[in-house]
Amino acid sequence: MKLDNKELYDFFIEKNILVLYHANTVSTSLTYFQQNGLLSRGAVENLGLAQTYQTSDEADKILNVWNDVFLDSTDLHALFSRQNYYGPILFEFDIRLIQNENFEIWITKNNPIYWET
Repeated sequence: MKLDNKELYDFFIEKNILVLYHANTVSTSLTYFQQNGLLSRGAVENLGLAQTYQTSDEADKILNVWNDVFLDSTDLHALFSRQNYYGPILFEFDIRLIQNENFEIWITKNNPIYWET
């Protein structure tokens, strides 16, 4: 569901969610560093840059989320007390980034890997 950026920011503040997370592999993370920011998997592919294959890649294309960037509201490594399956590199983003009205923000209740294709 698409949300209003200001309302989402206020909700995060109310719930004391001050950081958003993105975990990835070393190879894909190096691409982000070289590009000065997170890119969707579709953008990385279109630019011919390096990224680690994920089992959800084909489903993400079918589900039309291939060109989206996903962030979590919790550190899954800490939550599950195990390695993060997406990779050992963890990016943390201050929630102030969602105040940028140029970002179209959607919320999902679960990972698209669990959606029907």
